[in-house]
Amino acid sequence: MTKAVSPAGLRVERRSLLVAPHGVRDWPNLRDTTIVPDLAPNGRAWPLVLVLIIVRKPNMGIGESIRSVVQQAYGEVELGIVASVGDSEIDRAVTRNERALNYLSVTDPDGLAEAVDVIVRETKAGLIIAIEGGDLLTPGALASLSLLHVAFGAAVASGLQQGFAYDGVVQLSATGLPEGPIDADALLADPQAAPSLSTTSFERSLLITHGGFGRAVADEAYRPTFFAGLAGHKLCLAGRAVTLKPTRRDETPEIEPMTATAVNDIGFQHGAGIAHRRLVETFAYAGFNSTALRLLDESSRADPELAVQFPKTLDKVRSLSPDVILGGNVHGATRQLTIFEDLSKVAPVAIVLHDLFALTGRCVYPGAQTPACTRYETGCDSSCPTPNQFPYLRRSAIAQTFANKRSYLSGEDAPTLWANSHWTEVTARAMGGPGLKSPVERIRLAFPTATFRPRDRQRLRAELGLPVDHKILAFSSIVVDTPIKGFGALVDVMRRLAADDVTFLAIGRLDDPASLAIPGLVCSGALADDEDVARWFAAADVFVSGSRMETLGQTPIEAALCGTPSVVYGVTGLTDAVIDGVSGLCARPEPNALYDAVKRLMDDNKLRHNLGAWGRLAMEARHSHAGAYLSIRPSLRRLGVLKPSHMSGQIRFQPSLARSWVFSADQRRAPTRNVSSTDTHTGYRAARRAKRWVLGDAQPVWLR
Repeated sequence: MTKAVSPAGLRVERRSLLVAPHGVRDWPNLRDTTIVPDLAPNGRAWPLVLVLIIVRKPNMGIGESIRSVVQQAYGEVELGIVASVGDSEIDRAVTRNERALNYLSVTDPDGLAEAVDVIVRETKAGLIIAIEGGDLLTPGALASLSLLHVAFGAAVASGLQQGFAYDGVVQLSATGLPEGPIDADALLADPQAAPSLSTTSFERSLLITHGGFGRAVADEAYRPTFFAGLAGHKLCLAGRAVTLKPTRRDETPEIEPMTATAVNDIGFQHGAGIAHRRLVETFAYAGFNSTALRLLDESSRADPELAVQFPKTLDKVRSLSPDVILGGNVHGATRQLTIFEDLSKVAPVAIVLHDLFALTGRCVYPGAQTPACTRYETGCDSSCPTPNQFPYLRRSAIAQTFANKRSYLSGEDAPTLWANSHWTEVTARAMGGPGLKSPVERIRLAFPTATFRPRDRQRLRAELGLPVDHKILAFSSIVVDTPIKGFGALVDVMRRLAADDVTFLAIGRLDDPASLAIPGLVCSGALADDEDVARWFAAADVFVSGSRMETLGQTPIEAALCGTPSVVYGVTGLTDAVIDGVSGLCARPEPNALYDAVKRLMDDNKLRHNLGAWGRLAMEARHSHAGAYLSIRPSLRRLGVLKPSHMSGQIRFQPSLARSWVFSADQRRAPTRNVSSTDTHTGYRAARRAKRWVLGDAQPVWLR
């Protein structure tokens, strides 16, 4: 097996190497720097992967194809070449590369299928992928696909194809099939949706059982029929490019323009706003003209209880004529869903459940109360136990607000509700009850996987002024000491772990760290830009969250993308944010469990390293912008909003998506603004401390 490679190699923007038209710097001349542990998450050796290179024409750059296989950081690789033409380049390439274990020259093109099937039968590989001569695997491609088989139970795994011409990337594409059991009827209705063989890995046992693989390789027209024969077997999708394919620009289909308009309360700030921004970016990469509107541009934070109508926002959306409207949180500007009810008459509305506000009379998490509040089952009303907590609402208005929401969610124009975790999906359906007409559909949120990436930890610590030789435990939130985020549990863990060689890192705003009297506590302060947040995440050894109530939990995913494993309570949406045993550890919600899990991970260097590497691979595949859109597209199809070129065949992305990969040579990005200027103001922080000391989290009527 290949040993782990230093994350310093991922700092590609600091190298000045040759940039090829395919968009990956000096590839495949440099070694792949993806970190691949010795063992897979199941504790066994990684499956041996057979990469077949199919050569149909001479002088197709077979040497580049072979190097893209040989340079993979994934160690368990067997290379086979099947050529239907003679090519001296193949002979030279095979001689130079000891991994070329199988080379069959087929003089009769009709023998191509039989030659492929012979190799499939004789190999001892567990996984098989066939690429065309001239195609290149991307850095980390085999590790990414293999992880989907090992950790997610894929029988078939498929990623994106990045097409490039002589002057750069021209388009990216992915299978039009949704993730899950392969649907034969869907393939028969839309044959062009079948995955490309060059981007797809198969369990060898599946190919032996079902047959037809050689024919699918030899005959492109047979490919949809071959995949239909795999009906019922699990398909997993990697939201990253796995192959680079020479493509003629004049043969690249145009992406028919569509329009998506996003509406939320405060824009792109704080957790839900950050997720909202990334969703807007996702639609732009998928070829949508994406526009974002915020309700606070028309109202004021001072009157969210009274704000109901937003005529300027409504008029602006009408003028944009969107194909779909993306709803985010609105409770920072209004306590009603009236704006979405009005917008539903303009275009289909999909509301992302960043919390559960849409399903209650006013609160965001009824389960966060002690005991858990269940008034939504019969109707929220003036008996609400927490009317003065954000989002606060007068007792007299709660019953009518609840009734208004339920009328919308059970009406003819009911929106689609997008749940960002399995827990949120199940909970939303249960809370909605039998009268809920809004479909509740599961999606994945997007994260900038090139910004949140592993880096040289020692160098980072020196740059950030952190102890180079300490174990560092990080925790994070926009406001770190928010009680609903379980800050009390974190304080207990830190006090018990405190030692001379341990540093505790608060990433975000912590108003009064000195009052905690915790030795080794360091605060980053409020961070506005994703790049800054990512640097602090990548500097830590372990990330921990004390929260027990999240629809998902974005920070553990950001940490995983940086190669930092997490410890969380194994409850609510956090069980999707942390894949137990892959990207971190999920502790039972009981005394000492969080501390025990953190202590175990802090003490076990190998486990910490492995979880960091596996977590990066898993979250890059699942939560990239492309991965998010692949999860959203089935819902858009059911909504009937996609235009013909988006509805059938391969899913196509804009060339700019190629800049979002960690291995991209061009990673230009605009700075983000994740917090408001008041969050960093000393006077604001002092007032907030005083208010919390006197009133806790309550906002009584006289203070609003």
